[in-house]
Amino acid sequence: MASLEQGEVDGDAHTATTLCEPPVAAASARAAARRWVTPLDAWILGVFAIWLALVLVGLFVALHVLEPRLSIHDGFRTVVVNSDAGWLREINVLGYQWSGNANVSSDVAFLPLYPLVVGALHALGLGWNGSSFLVSVVCQAATLVLLGRLLHESGASTRHIRWAIGFALVYPAALFAVTGFGTTMLGLFVVAALLAYRRGHSNWAFACAGAATALYYTGLAVPFALVVAEIRSRGMRSILSLPGLGRVLLGVSGILGFMAYLGERFHDPFASIADQRAWTGNASIWSVLGHALTMSPVANGVLGYIAQRQEANLSHALDAPFLLLLVVAALWMLSGRHGIETWLLGAGAALVLYNSAKAGYPFSVLRLSYPFWIVLPMHQRVRGLMDRVTWALPYLGCLAISCYWITVLAQRLFTD
Repeated sequence: MASLEQGEVDGDAHTATTLCEPPVAAASARAAARRWVTPLDAWILGVFAIWLALVLVGLFVALHVLEPRLSIHDGFRTVVVNSDAGWLREINVLGYQWSGNANVSSDVAFLPLYPLVVGALHALGLGWNGSSFLVSVVCQAATLVLLGRLLHESGASTRHIRWAIGFALVYPAALFAVTGFGTTMLGLFVVAALLAYRRGHSNWAFACAGAATALYYTGLAVPFALVVAEIRSRGMRSILSLPGLGRVLLGVSGILGFMAYLGERFHDPFASIADQRAWTGNASIWSVLGHALTMSPVANGVLGYIAQRQEANLSHALDAPFLLLLVVAALWMLSGRHGIETWLLGAGAALVLYNSAKAGYPFSVLRLSYPFWIVLPMHQRVRGLMDRVTWALPYLGCLAISCYWITVLAQRLFTD
């Protein structure tokens, strides 16, 4: 009897333990989920989901009101594969092509990381349009989540973070999250590099910088900012040592790897740089610097639209004030306390301005400067300005441009 009773007691204890395990496991799972997805992350993802739904509805309405002849599939393809996205799709389908003539536009002008990632997803069976759309959307969602964490760890208040996330969504270039461009992927690696560096993971930060340099030439601002931050915090030895030099090479590994590929494929590692002339002209470096110092692209953008009255020129007219504002913001930041975001903005503004000066007009300023704008609330001076100035006017201004943008994007009249 005693053994039977003991068995019953043990069985009851085992049953009680078993009954308690699922709630404990569920609580542990919820705790793990909270560690991975914080309440701030959940709010950001919720806001982004609402934004994405509104944009897709807006595109659907714009396409079928303004272009009723298009089917939903044709309309989706029109939005995703436009302008430069067509070149990126060509890279995925045919590989890089170059005749050796630097005066003829070629796809070697485009860096390889975005088409590689989209191509990998495409190889799994998803169509190129769907693959590029998915990559761009996921990169934007990840960018916003990491941006929220970066700003939180930089000392920004909840109000600052929410305003910054809102600005990142109403800023017109945010609409490239639904196209086949690498804009949102560049933003992801810019924010990831700053977050990794702030957390003390220098190698990861420079690895993210290397990825940024495999997306756009303006991505070179990221390793530059990291190098300056390293020198200011740990001295020249942090860069001139073997580990430091290794990190610097890692920071530009994207563009170096592409140059090695071009050297092997076309026997010219500088083919991409040479082909830029077909896109932005053959102006000498001194002429370009003169245009940059006098800010002539700003005037040319506005005057070009007034003179020609063409939709494409309207994009330059809209880029012009953003280019001017970008330069003013960089100078204002450089006149105060210098953080890593200051050097990032300064280098980014210089590269965007040089790109516009070489072309003779504001060239993709809204899109190329996007990653540099969204990280500015890292800086205490910018957060102080956010506290003193009402943001209703810039928000409404950006929102108005975005509404125009979505119509033009749907019609495929503007994609740069």
